[in-house]
Amino acid sequence: MRAGHTEPQHGAGRTIVPRPPEAVTPTRTTATSHGDAPTPGASPALAEAARLLREAVRDKSYQLTPIGADAAGYLRAKRKRLTDSSYRDYECCLDKLARHFLDLRIEDFEPPAGTERIEEFLDALWGNGAPRTYNKNLSIIKDFFRFQIMRGRLHGDPTLLIERARSRQVYRTTFSADQRRAIITEQPDLRDRLCLRLLLDYGLRKGALQAVQFKHFDHQRRRLTIFTKGQKVRELPLPHRGFWHDLEHHILDIEAQPSHYLLCTQRTIPRVGVRRYPAKPMSGHAAHDWWYRCLATAGIVAPGTTSGERMHKSRHTAGQRVLDATGNLKAVQKLLGHASIQTTGDIYADWDIDQLAATMADVLAADDEDETRPTHPIRNRSPRPRRKNQRLQRKRGTSGDGGNRTRVRNRVWMASTSVAGALISSLARLAGGVAGDQPPWVSPARRRRTSPG
Repeated sequence: MRAGHTEPQHGAGRTIVPRPPEAVTPTRTTATSHGDAPTPGASPALAEAARLLREAVRDKSYQLTPIGADAAGYLRAKRKRLTDSSYRDYECCLDKLARHFLDLRIEDFEPPAGTERIEEFLDALWGNGAPRTYNKNLSIIKDFFRFQIMRGRLHGDPTLLIERARSRQVYRTTFSADQRRAIITEQPDLRDRLCLRLLLDYGLRKGALQAVQFKHFDHQRRRLTIFTKGQKVRELPLPHRGFWHDLEHHILDIEAQPSHYLLCTQRTIPRVGVRRYPAKPMSGHAAHDWWYRCLATAGIVAPGTTSGERMHKSRHTAGQRVLDATGNLKAVQKLLGHASIQTTGDIYADWDIDQLAATMADVLAADDEDETRPTHPIRNRSPRPRRKNQRLQRKRGTSGDGGNRTRVRNRVWMASTSVAGALISSLARLAGGVAGDQPPWVSPARRRRTSPG
């Protein structure tokens, strides 16, 4: 058994109990599992407990419980349909479910007792969190118990009567034009400026930025192939010449290879400096810390701040800039890569109150201009129909359908007579073109006999 890991205690209640706080030396800082430095000011006991929980999920010890064994079978069946990130979310949720109910089996979740147990479990872990987080874990547990019903291990669905949390309207903000300019220009590293342009100008997600390699850039077509949420692959146009100029300089400076990552792992080693690991992408926690360091350099947040300005705010900023400049919501959808334009309009881009006021002012100003325009009593009066003899007009061919037919009939007659006259004249010329005005098919002897002389 691994050192520092305790056996789960079979009984009611929570399961994984970390080592007592007195067993941890307070002067030592425990490094996290991904190799990054711990958060400054964090308690060593909390850091050790978090590390133990991560190792418990990683070594699959939750599968030793009855619910954990059923969860393992469910995850094996769902593996072919889930992405890596979704699989981690499913496993994390079911891991908590198995450790919360150590002494229970799947048969113990028959409703109505099972419904009360699931409600207490969801309320204890995610009741005070965001509604979207609560609903996501509820959907995972619903699907888990539906799978057990289809396999015949359960008769009733304990999650059928559990209601979803009502989604709250989230107040979303964007960076101003001055803040965006400061975030990009204040960075001393060229790589940081390139990554921040991809975030603030083109709306890349954090995961897509972490996966960008130099081979994904198409310098001739000025395109970037990105691998984003849901294992989607799409091309993003990068028309700005300055971006490609800086990218080429960065490639030459670091002697980058096609397989190297743009946002690679960097570590500061005492008395050595910053060491780069270009073949290893930056982890999620390290990218989070990198983002707040960039904001602190630009003066957006205080040094040491690690919350309050999420990286996803840059994605909203990129979409809102395109909407403000063009008013084209479809262009914003294509930039952000949303499958539904409703997601773009309801969540990512917003027509704020100032823009609505300016639009309404333009509309009402146009109406006021129409109302104050001087009117002439004669010009504005509708014209009276001219009372002329329609029959005379048709006879003369000047107006009406009858006049048109008359003109067409006259032109056809003139054309036919001209064609007939030309045909007659050509035949006469052909017949009288020989001496004696005789047709050409008359023999010379007959011409001499019939000639007058």
